[in-house]
Amino acid sequence: MKKYSLLVITLIGWFTAFSQDKKTQVGIKSGLNLAILSASINSESSYKPGFHIGMYVKTPGGFRPEVYFSSQGQKDNYVSPPNFVSTGKTTTTLNYLNIPLLMEMGKKVTFQVGPQIGFLLSAKEVGTISNQSVNSDLKEFTKSPDFSLVFGAGINATEKINFGARLNFGLSDVFNNVQSAPGVDFPAIKNRVFHFYAGVSF
Repeated sequence: MKKYSLLVITLIGWFTAFSQDKKTQVGIKSGLNLAILSASINSESSYKPGFHIGMYVKTPGGFRPEVYFSSQGQKDNYVSPPNFVSTGKTTTTLNYLNIPLLMEMGKKVTFQVGPQIGFLLSAKEVGTISNQSVNSDLKEFTKSPDFSLVFGAGINATEKINFGARLNFGLSDVFNNVQSAPGVDFPAIKNRVFHFYAGVSF
């Protein structure tokens, strides 16, 4: 966390500088994530609900940078062949500080697209496998930063209130140090997040 302190201070200063321009809106946003990973190993995966909260800037030229905390990951139901009987269930939680740099087009109805970089804050898997409790810190097995492409649409309900939905399509492998067994090709595992938000401008 300490290594991100300078980044957070810099971003706060950046957003403060933006707020001095009366034509630029600075706001806060929050909402729901439905997150999953692009692949799983020895498990059936499902979406994990999470939340996000942060700040955004809307400039007259359509530039919309943001910074926000985002809880992601997925739920896993571990199965054992050949009958694929469930041997346990866990939830993997990946917490990021995400910084999307978006272009927003439109006035009432908007469309958003752009790159995003995410800095991993924590990574844990919690649950039960084979009747054994699991509470694992996955930080040493995960990579940071995480790069994504963002696609979305929004509605400016009023001059100050906006809503939207996005897909954060991860491009980076989430995990590292995965050792392949002979004849086994482990898949790349990337973030996939459906992101629903409400924002209020100052």
